[in-house]
Amino acid sequence: MLRFILRFYVLFLVCSFQVVNAQNINTCSGSTGGVNFVGAINGYVQPVNCAVGDYRVLNYRRISVNAGNPTDGRGQWKNTINVQISGGNVTPLNMPGGAGNGFLFTNGANCGSIGTYARKWAFTGVGQGAVDAVNGSTYFTVGGNDMGLNMSATGFYTFTLQDAGCVNANYYVGRTTNNPVLITHTGAAQRVVNNDGSVTISFTLSATPSVEENFFVRYRGNTNDFSAGTSLAQATIVGTTGTVTIPTQVGASTVNYYLFSSTRTLAQLNAHTESDRSLATLNFADNAGVNFTYASAILVNGTTPASSALYATFTVSPGAFSAINAGTHRGVLTATVLGDVTTETGNISLLASGGTSNYSSLTINPSGNRLVQGNAASQMIDINGADFVTINGLNAGGNSLIIDNTNAAASNGTIRFINDAQNNVVRNCTIKGSSVAANAGVVFFSSAAGTNGGNDNITVENNVIRESSNGDPIFGIVSFGTSGAPQSKWNSNNAVLNNQLVNCFYASATICGGIHLTNGANENWTISGNSIYWTNTKNTVAAFDYWYGIRITGSNGTGFNITNNYIGGTSANCSGTPMSFASTSNGNKLVGMQLLVSSVVGSANVQGNTIANIVLNSNSSKSTSPYLFSGINVESGNVLIGTASPNIIGSSTATGSIVVNVASNAGGVVAGIANNTALSNCSIANNFISGISLTNAPVISTARVSFYGVYINGGTATVTDNIIGSSTIANSILNSTGNLAGANGFYTMGIFQANVTGSAAVIRNNTISNVAYNGSTNALAHQVIGIRTSIYSNIVSGNSISNLFTNAPNVNIGLTSSLLGISTTSTGADSIAQNQIFNLENTNIVSGSVYAGGIHINTGIHSVHRNLIYGIKINSLGNTGLIEGIRVVSGSPSIANNMICLGSTITTVHANISGIYVFGGSPRICFNSIALSGNESAASPPYGSAYCLRFEGVVLCRL
Repeated sequence: MLRFILRFYVLFLVCSFQVVNAQNINTCSGSTGGVNFVGAINGYVQPVNCAVGDYRVLNYRRISVNAGNPTDGRGQWKNTINVQISGGNVTPLNMPGGAGNGFLFTNGANCGSIGTYARKWAFTGVGQGAVDAVNGSTYFTVGGNDMGLNMSATGFYTFTLQDAGCVNANYYVGRTTNNPVLITHTGAAQRVVNNDGSVTISFTLSATPSVEENFFVRYRGNTNDFSAGTSLAQATIVGTTGTVTIPTQVGASTVNYYLFSSTRTLAQLNAHTESDRSLATLNFADNAGVNFTYASAILVNGTTPASSALYATFTVSPGAFSAINAGTHRGVLTATVLGDVTTETGNISLLASGGTSNYSSLTINPSGNRLVQGNAASQMIDINGADFVTINGLNAGGNSLIIDNTNAAASNGTIRFINDAQNNVVRNCTIKGSSVAANAGVVFFSSAAGTNGGNDNITVENNVIRESSNGDPIFGIVSFGTSGAPQSKWNSNNAVLNNQLVNCFYASATICGGIHLTNGANENWTISGNSIYWTNTKNTVAAFDYWYGIRITGSNGTGFNITNNYIGGTSANCSGTPMSFASTSNGNKLVGMQLLVSSVVGSANVQGNTIANIVLNSNSSKSTSPYLFSGINVESGNVLIGTASPNIIGSSTATGSIVVNVASNAGGVVAGIANNTALSNCSIANNFISGISLTNAPVISTARVSFYGVYINGGTATVTDNIIGSSTIANSILNSTGNLAGANGFYTMGIFQANVTGSAAVIRNNTISNVAYNGSTNALAHQVIGIRTSIYSNIVSGNSISNLFTNAPNVNIGLTSSLLGISTTSTGADSIAQNQIFNLENTNIVSGSVYAGGIHINTGIHSVHRNLIYGIKINSLGNTGLIEGIRVVSGSPSIANNMICLGSTITTVHANISGIYVFGGSPRICFNSIALSGNESAASPPYGSAYCLRFEGVVLCRL
């Protein structure tokens, strides 16, 4: 009785174990029995289903799967039969196949029952299967032929049957001289990373293997699923130790692998399907079904001593930066990004060499098209005091690198340089960020470590710097360094070269834009060859203030070279459709460049830049610096603008390259180039300020916008050889604002010297042409003026002022008249010499008086010599309209050697014409040539008068 109880208990345990592991085969027909091997070799005697230790009973196993019961060959029924002349499980036998002459697999009833032939796998015909091969079999409930197999050679025959359910299934049989050995592998302790990123794996065998046993590693990058996409490498065996190398896995962030043995060759396994590759397995080590894994995203190599290791990330411990900081890798370092990284946190910074770390340089490159991404709240890649670091995305030969911080509140952006990081380079990358934190930049130059150093000698070149998935960034590149004395701690000698800064914009910002050097802690920067643009129209909110292409602000130093940059458009080099603000509902304002630098001569050098292809929709009425729109705006410092290579603001070949469309009912200012404060001292030369249109939206708006090609609103300026408008393209500068009655007191001017703080200006050899006002005929008091000076003793010489047009119904006379070539209100002694003023016209046919003049002198002791004035025309119907070559209101100017020719363009109306009109003052007038002509109207009574010289009031004049 006791024996019966014990036997029942053992069987109960066996059946319980098998039921827990029941698979598709033994459940498809409702049974819980396992799989048995029966045949001629063992007398076709069915074993007890699920019996433990019976060589006829196959045990279930799973190969390299961490969930579920696979039906693709990774779930198998397996046993090994010892075939020996004596002492084995069975004796040798060659089974030809067929009834009584072969074998089959059966699926019995429940565990503990005797097996049955009601469910079996056999052949459809009579034949032999192959040893050391994968064979097919057919599932039968009735019929079928026993499967032949030549088992006449002694040895160990391992059978594995695919767990495919009660359907046709393949089986593998492999013969080895000795029992297949067990494979032991401990993971990281038995892995070595080679300097090319390949990984050599070692493993231990339970005994010296049979000659028939081959050993392999099966691996797959990224995906821990071995039903597809796997690769194989064959191991070398010495004694009981095996080694095998997994090649460098370019494109894989992780590599998953397991080890196995088979009697199949590498070529045969490679020719198999994934299912049969799993099936043809003697023994394996797969880390309890979850596979062995190693990171392969980042390969770091060092030189002293030689070292190589693979890491999952740069900034998460134990990542590449923590290993470098710890001195794991020394000397000249390279870090190759082999696979995508999407889990960067920015927690670990790359620190300066010293202490535990010891490296002379680090170069980071991608292998293939790679992504390094994270969601870092502060910054993602932090170069913290580290020197001689190069991040090169290559962008050639199929290699590129994207560095992406998706966090929209990252205080320091995507890449940060801090604590005296020096001699570093970031090139050929796509760098993304979404941070809208104040003063954050996708690339961020931060503070110094102490009183000396600064983040210096850093080059950012040939990158695309743009938005991430969580929105546009507030700035592309920001330097917010440690200000104050000594200057040695400022961020210095840095270069931003040939980058594309894309969609750097924040709708709720006070300021945002492309490049921002702020906090007054910068000097000796080169910003050259960059394209700053948007790829789509931007919407703003009411709080929005200014967008800047390039902004340098604070009490900065010297040595800023800003050359050959492009600001505008929707693709590189100001191309594509216009850079546009979507709506006139908010106070949008745009500045191409704003500079606050040192007063030392040549502190900033602004050459060869283009600001173009822009549509600014706004309801702003901003008339103070930096204005509603300005191309180049100097707030302080000594700046050379175009002196070596012309800047283009707008287009010298087309109209409407810059459109400012305003819907407010107040005024505003648009300036091409502005010199704004007493601390500003600019040399402005050779620039093109052309192709600019000012409009109202809707057209009934009373918004009146003043335009100044060059606006000297403070300080000192030398303005030479610029072209404002165009010599050949009509309406190159066109102001169409101020469309309702009462739109008074605004201007369209070529050059305006209005500074009340500063010193005299030099305005020489400029061309101002095809500048026009074309607003409503109700826009009162608008003035089109070529050049106006307001204070000090300025030089205005050699300028060409032509093709100025207006349709304003301005009936004011003198200083506030509709159309003037040159106007001065200075009390000083301007030198107005050798200018050409011609083809000026007011087209309005208002019945009142309209005044147009060549040179207007309001006061002062100016010298007006050798100017050429001709072709001034008005079209008003009033009989008091005035055309004057030179008007003197007061003061004692010297007027000599001028040539004035008026009247020949008057054909349909009468006008009162004066060559020189002395309204007041005590001028000295000599050696002038004045010619008046024209056709008198047939109107009755006739009206109009012509004076070569006209005097009015009490005048003391020397002729």
